[in-house]
Amino acid sequence: TMGADQGFVCTEPTSKVGGKVTVETACPAAQQQFKMPFSAQVQGSAMQSNAQSVSSISGDFAVNDVVMVDHSGSGQWVSGVVQAVNPVTAGAPVTYQVLAGTLPYNYISESQLSNAVAGSFQPTWTVQYTDPNDATKKEAVTVLRRNPVADGVPGTYEIKLADGTTKTVAAASVRIVHSFAAGKTVLVELHGAWISGAKIQLLEPSGSYTVKYSDNSEQENVPAAQLSLADGFQPKQAVYYQGASTDPWDPKWTVVRKGGDLHYEIVNHEGVSKTVTDSKQLSMQGVGIFSPGSVVSVTGVTSQATVTRCFSDGSYGMMYNGNTQENLVAASKITTATPPASPVAVGAVAPAAKATCGDKDGAGGAASPVTDADCGAGFVYDSTKSTAQCAAATCVASVADRSTCCVAKASR
Repeated sequence: TMGADQGFVCTEPTSKVGGKVTVETACPAAQQQFKMPFSAQVQGSAMQSNAQSVSSISGDFAVNDVVMVDHSGSGQWVSGVVQAVNPVTAGAPVTYQVLAGTLPYNYISESQLSNAVAGSFQPTWTVQYTDPNDATKKEAVTVLRRNPVADGVPGTYEIKLADGTTKTVAAASVRIVHSFAAGKTVLVELHGAWISGAKIQLLEPSGSYTVKYSDNSEQENVPAAQLSLADGFQPKQAVYYQGASTDPWDPKWTVVRKGGDLHYEIVNHEGVSKTVTDSKQLSMQGVGIFSPGSVVSVTGVTSQATVTRCFSDGSYGMMYNGNTQENLVAASKITTATPPASPVAVGAVAPAAKATCGDKDGAGGAASPVTDADCGAGFVYDSTKSTAQCAAATCVASVADRSTCCVAKASR
């Protein structure tokens, strides 16, 4: 049984009375005892007959140790008790005989065993690891095994980090953290599709969850990575992302999920992932949705309005005359819009539209095409290039835009 805050300290097995191993643990709520039948006294006798006394063999585990065992080496861990330590020759690795339920297993290596002292995190569990040198650095890791606990030596775990590397860490640096609260409505990812209408039913000691679907069916051992809060931006939804408040809005992002800590995981077209801690950095995009920077007209407002962002519910943030803000403006109140060439940060200057060879000053109104004189000596204006864009807001045909707007004058 895990403690309510998952942070309790557990002692080693302290006694064996009447064929039972007794383990005492100092839990926050109350001190509890865990008892396991010492079935090895009968069922393991045949196994022990061929084994050397543990006192003459140097191994990390001892007879009667309560363990988790991966007997097949496939990552399938089950509870067991060490029955005996096998005889070894000099330099050979130590192996063990382990009883898991009623099934005996022999020649189990130390890497296939995980200490199961009460309160230990089990192999395959997801836990939070805090860097002992920087308490602000926390990440979700996978427990590989709990190392044997020697007298006077604090317990340690072998863990696998998010980047795939492994390390041995102090037991005090890992803990269970549930980011989703019981009763929260969530989306659940099943085979690539997100299922709506589910609720968190139970927080499991492994760090995973039991969820209950709208048809009252339940699913156990759902990892946090397969859950997304049902409110806000939805998984697979295209969004604009803005790093700093003065940065342009980047349209190349998609929501992966919304965690129980309210942070969003997003990914761009190149596969780069980010964690977004402030939803103000996201704006919805899609057909019929005004992008940030769009100049619009709003019913009942005479001032010019600029879209600051589109919220997850489809409403908008607005900036009037560049200095007055309003949020949650209903989409139905927007009557006309002049979308920008590309999304820009509100407060930033939108890039000027480029001139064309047929309208060299880019001012609109009557067209003012490039002239032969503009092209310079030896060149004339090419009227077939009237829609070609110049390099900037005005055309400089004699320099930057000569190759775009002009052709060499034919010799006579």
